[in-house]
Amino acid sequence: MPAQHDDGAWRHLKLARAGRISPVGAALLELGPDQTARLAGRAGDRLFLALDGTVEVISGSGSQLMSAGDAAVVYGAGTCTVRTREGVRALSVWLDREAEGLAPHAVVQRAAGSVTTMEFNTRFRRLPLLPGSEPHDWGSALAHLAPLQCTTPHHHIDDETFFIVRGRGRLRIGAEDRLVEPGDVVHLPSGQEHTLENLTPSELTFFTTWWTEAGVTPPARSP
Repeated sequence: MPAQHDDGAWRHLKLARAGRISPVGAALLELGPDQTARLAGRAGDRLFLALDGTVEVISGSGSQLMSAGDAAVVYGAGTCTVRTREGVRALSVWLDREAEGLAPHAVVQRAAGSVTTMEFNTRFRRLPLLPGSEPHDWGSALAHLAPLQCTTPHHHIDDETFFIVRGRGRLRIGAEDRLVEPGDVVHLPSGQEHTLENLTPSELTFFTTWWTEAGVTPPARSP
């Protein structure tokens, strides 16, 4: 069951290409200063990622203040509220399954001090897994590509989707090139070689999520 969001505050993102169904759902939150939005937990656990600005996540266990780059796993089937201190963009990501009936609470992974590795020629930070999922069947990360650099050409057995957070670039999927900019959502089909080029003198940041069809076990992701 999809997560339920307040109309107007959230933009639901289409993660899969036409004719395919993604087990992962996502929505983008855009709010001005001192505004609130509800995130109803009927879908259960979800990942909440602050892209910029400062936001407070209020759940049954209290509140957590999050800054740009902080990620929280919000557990439970209740309703939580997000409240902004300044203009903010954030992503909510969930898996298509029911919650386990826990009281709502949030556990935050801070951007400062989180583990970042070099993968695919990017600074690659894997985000927390949702409960009950395994690294081989679903994952997500925040990646940073240096100015005027390209990711290593590669492909995966799993499907993948990019959401461009900031910066402009050229994405090549197979023999097709397309320009990308903040707010763009691009699906990368399973088995299709792809590379992203940063066209700007500033860092390009993108959120990536990937998933595997039931019964398929891909090899571990590596550069």
